[in-house]
Formats: sequence, C-alpha cells, structure tokens
Amino acid sequence: MEQSLEIIQTAMNLEKDGREYYQTAAEKTKDPKGKDFFLMLAKDEEEHMALFTTIYRSLKEKGTWGSLPAGQLTKRKVQSTSIFDKKEAGETKADVGDIKAVEIAIGKEKNAIDFFSQSIDKVDEKDAKALLKELVEIEEGHLNLLKGELSALSDSGFWYDFQEFTVEGM
Repeated sequence: MEQSLEIIQTAMNLEKDGREYYQTAAEKTKDPKGKDFFLMLAKDEEEHMALFTTIYRSLKEKGTWGSLPAGQLTKRKVQSTSIFDKKEAGETKADVGDIKAVEIAIGKEKNAIDFFSQSIDKVDEKDAKALLKELVEIEEGHLNLLKGELSALSDSGFWYDFQEFTVEGM
C-alpha cells in the first residue's frame, strides 16, 4: 500500500503542477482561443487532481483504491485546425511566448505519460492498472493536441508531424 500512496501523491503533485502551469499560461497568452485552450487543459488536470485526492483518502482510510471511474474521465480529440488564431497574411508569426508555453506544456505532458506508464507495473490492483492506462491515453491526447498547436504556431509546414504541402502537390 505504501507504493500506491507514493504513486498517488506524486500523481497529485504532477496534476497540481500541470493545472497551475496551464492557468498561468492562459493568463499570459495573448490569443483568446489560446487562453481557452490552456484553461481547458487546466480543467482536465483539476479533474485528475480530484480523482487522485479521492483515491488517496480511500487508500489511507480503507486500504483500497476504492471505486474508480474508468472510462469516465474527459478525453480530448485532436482537432483539425489550430485553436490559436491563424495570423492574417502579411502579419507576423505567432507570439514567441505562446510557442514557448506550448513547448513547455509538451514537456510536462511527456513527464506525466512516463510517470503513469511506469506506475502501471508498480500496482497490483486490476482497476488501478486500468485507470493508470486510461490516464496515459488522456495525457497522450493532451500531448497530441499540443504538438498540433506547436506545428500550427511555428508555421513549419507540418501538422501533427505530417507535411501539410509539397512542391509536387501544388
């Protein structure tokens, strides 16, 4: 049980850090859609924090993970367009601060994915394993959204690691 408590405590800290980061990024991002995007991610992290708080209490009080809401957590789907406003022709590229905020967020999501993936083998409870696998999928969804945003913001000619256009295709 001590191992599970450590995992949950670390998960709570990861989600709290993520929520705080996304809230700060929303405050600093100039683009209104970008603000909404970061606030959406902050809300997801808040949902995860509440879940881990409940699990932590159950472990402390009852010695079990309790009733887990597998399949009930919010999952985000990849969108086909950037949520940050595209810059009109002739305007400057996306704000450098927005790009940096997305790059930092990508690192945070990768850390969460690594942590939850490694934690799966450290717990014995079947439901706990299922929940951690679901969290890996959710964080991977966040990562994919962020990668798409980075591609769109940096105007690299790639969208979600796929080349948007080629000279031959024009």
